[in-house]
Parts: sequence; C-alpha cells; structure tokens
Amino acid sequence: ASVAGFNLDTNTWDPAGTWADMPSGHYGAVSVRATGDVYSQALAKWSPSTKTWTQPISSRTNDLVRWPIAHDSSRDQLFSLNWADGEGYGAPGVFATRVALSGNTQVSVTFKPSVALTQFTVDMPTYGGMDYDAGTDSFLFYCGQGSGAGRIYVIKPNAGNLWDMAILPLAGSVRPPATPANGVHNRFRYVPALKGFVMMPS
Repeated sequence: ASVAGFNLDTNTWDPAGTWADMPSGHYGAVSVRATGDVYSQALAKWSPSTKTWTQPISSRTNDLVRWPIAHDSSRDQLFSLNWADGEGYGAPGVFATRVALSGNTQVSVTFKPSVALTQFTVDMPTYGGMDYDAGTDSFLFYCGQGSGAGRIYVIKPNAGNLWDMAILPLAGSVRPPATPANGVHNRFRYVPALKGFVMMPS
C-alpha cells in the first residue's frame, strides 16, 4: 500500500517518496504510543527512527488476524481480536492473539466460557474498534452495529493465554451510539490525558 504524509505544521503534503510504502497486502492497524512504531494487520513493523518496514514476527499462528489490534502498554504486547476476518467474511469464529514485542512470536489467546463470549459470537462484530486502558488493565472493544449498539466488551489479559471477557455495565442512558455499516475502526480510542475513551461513531 502506498504511504503519503501530511505536515500539520506547514499544512502541506510531504514530497512523494518521503515515506516507504507498506509491504504488499499490509494495512496499518496499530501504533505504539511510546515509540511511534506502527504495525500492520499482518504484523509488519514501521519504525519512525529508521523510516523502514521490517517483519520481526517470524513465528506465526494460523489465526486469522485482521483488526482491531491494540497495544498493551503494561506488558508491551499487541493484542488482536476479530470475529471471522473482522469484516464479516471468512471462517466464522473468534480469533485472538498476542505478540510480545520483546520477541518474535505470535500466540493464540482463548477465552473462558461466559455470557459475554456467547454474546460476542451472536453479535459477530465487524469493523470494530479496540484500545487498552492501563488504569484498569483491560481492553475495551466496541462494534456498535445492529443489536450490538451500546454493548462494550471488556477483555482482561493475564500472563497466560486463557483470558476473561465481560460486558461493561453501563448506567441508564449512558451508552455509546450505533455505528454505521462500515464500522468504527480506530475511532474508539483511549485518551490518556482524559483517562477515558472517546468515540466518533461515523
């Protein structure tokens, strides 16, 4: 995929070729706030210091990883979670993995049976958004399409590969709105300065 840059200081586009194009078939999926590194859905890495793409994750699972992907700053790892291919196609099922950024290995994550996990499989979310909250040591996942509107999933990581999933209890009318058919993507984000999540539905 071609990469172009826009300079907010000068309000102009960077010259063509300033930034290296992504490897073929890759799409940017998550950034690491502390370093500025960007990872694709296929786990290629762009480094702002070298301005190059590499593929450091050499040991992969057979899990279908698309999006969303979030960075767990407490453990310095990436976590991916999607139903089928994340876009409503492909083999049905919950696909989740983690990748410790200190190594080169992707590992499958499964979930303990719960009401939330059952509901997640019923919702079959597509084009979801997810981010990590270090204050609660949890990932929040939101799709918001159809009957899933207002339902936020909470994923609690641990040192192993069997994690917990729950549904965030919300008071009364304090619910995020429905999202359009093309999803919320990364418009559901944790903002450290606010110590909370913000969302732009469409």
